[in-house]
Amino acid sequence: MKSYQYPIEDQNFNGILGMLGTPTSMTSQLHTMFNQIHFNERVMRQIRKIVNDTPELVETLCAEADGEGDKGSCECPVGNNILYGAITDEGKIDYMLGFAQDIAGSESTKCSNDVFGDPVPDAEKYCWCQQWESTDVVGTGNSTAAAQTFSSHDITALAQML
Repeated sequence: MKSYQYPIEDQNFNGILGMLGTPTSMTSQLHTMFNQIHFNERVMRQIRKIVNDTPELVETLCAEADGEGDKGSCECPVGNNILYGAITDEGKIDYMLGFAQDIAGSESTKCSNDVFGDPVPDAEKYCWCQQWESTDVVGTGNSTAAAQTFSSHDITALAQML
């Protein structure tokens, strides 16, 4: 194996200096990089603002029903989703046992098997109102929005189309 040793005086550093550039070109490159960093920081601030304001889906227990009949009506704003089913120990809807849902067509919806059918036979059932809540939706301050756009009747029709 051969190794080559060149004295340092014989090295040509012009190529390296050319790659680094003159002080003027370095200044303009650094200026461009700092502008890009500043732009990226502004974009990241906007992204953080959007991410921090992600609306939260809130389910509020609004009425109780049983298999025999109803024990109340669910007060849920028109256009919001109403869930009907069994309750967990934490007071949430038990998604595992099954549930029915529909969109509130009026401010008050009867919480009963007559309206929703019987998604969980032999279990006490409740109604929950679903709403999206946000602290700042498009700069309007505290607000809520409808949680779903299709009723169970719409979904049945859509499923048949598949």
